[in-house]
Amino acid sequence: MHEEFMAFLMDEESFRTARAVAEAHGYPQAVVQQGGLDVLASMLEEAAPPKILLLDLDREKDPLDAGRRALSLCGPGCCILFAGSQNDVKLYRRLKQLGGADYLVKPLAEDLLRDALVQATKPASSETEIRNNEARAGKIMAVIGTRGGVGATTVAVSLAWICAHTLHQHVGMLDLDVHFGTTALAVDKEPGRGMRAALESPERLDGLLIASSMVQESEHLSILCAEEAFDPPLTFDGDAAMSLIKPVSGDFDSIFIDLPRMMLSAQKRLLANAHALVLVTDLTLAGLRDARRIRAYLKNIRPDLLPVMVASRTGNSASATVEKPAFEKNLETKFDFELPEDIKTAKLSANMGKTFAAVAPQAEVSKHLTALARLLTGIREEKKAAGGHGGFLKNVFSSGLPASKPAPKPA
Repeated sequence: MHEEFMAFLMDEESFRTARAVAEAHGYPQAVVQQGGLDVLASMLEEAAPPKILLLDLDREKDPLDAGRRALSLCGPGCCILFAGSQNDVKLYRRLKQLGGADYLVKPLAEDLLRDALVQATKPASSETEIRNNEARAGKIMAVIGTRGGVGATTVAVSLAWICAHTLHQHVGMLDLDVHFGTTALAVDKEPGRGMRAALESPERLDGLLIASSMVQESEHLSILCAEEAFDPPLTFDGDAAMSLIKPVSGDFDSIFIDLPRMMLSAQKRLLANAHALVLVTDLTLAGLRDARRIRAYLKNIRPDLLPVMVASRTGNSASATVEKPAFEKNLETKFDFELPEDIKTAKLSANMGKTFAAVAPQAEVSKHLTALARLLTGIREEKKAAGGHGGFLKNVFSSGLPASKPAPKPA
């Protein structure tokens, strides 16, 4: 029994895959054995368990019971990765609850097995981390643009990236513009596969299927997006969108939704379940008109949760046709955040396929986006952040955000 790693697999394909990955990690070929729990148990009679174990649960009458037995035999010092042909999210979650590190669905992919081994070699989580993971609830943050081109997708992707990379959360993102969404482009990734099938058959969804359709920007940020063809037409309602979120909500701290304004009426259920709403607009007459209409619509659906108002591309007199004081007066509320125009950072971001905060973390626009991310998540800096936003940042509630502060009504 090798003290670092052992694998017990039933079928030839999995055996070859595991042996290739083991050899790449510098382990001898003998660490991969053909067999399952019975072979493991016999070897444990004469040797101590390894630090990391890969165990095949196929051919076991009760995979869950077999997993429980393996964990008992090996003890808490052994990190066990289970493998099997059942694509069953319930089995995955039960094995995790018992103490398993992961469950890999066969046929095994070398890259996924390699990543699982890397994760297994990382130091064990602290008790605080474990409690945080157990309390993970996947708070839904919907980002809406008043018009196309105001920067709502940029804001949504930036917030998701900041929460994942700066605030160290596990973040999911859903782009509901299934034809023209640009979230994958924003992080230089290919869009995922399977979103059409998921939206058209929400009753068949489970967490593993959705997770396999997500694009992995990094260990902490997963994106569900698509570039679907126009034919046949793809239509879906709020129940379908929520069906994409619900099975994986426990895997994320925050879930950001890039919600096109044209879908607002169809996504009432999603809006009703949102923990925060962000409305992004430019300082134009059309932006003012639509900001008023959308804000009134959201107030009707969620009177307890008015949106955080964000003014984009401020400081550019060429693009702003309405002065900010007049805009706020007619909107009957003040902006909570202003994102200054930064053409240089925008070009750099687009050319590199990275978010503003990734290419220019010290830029003013990145600092404002980080402050907004902290507001939405309730995660504060240890020191007072530069350019704070007054008392509004203090009004963070675990169940949602307070309504925006009203401005004086126009005379």
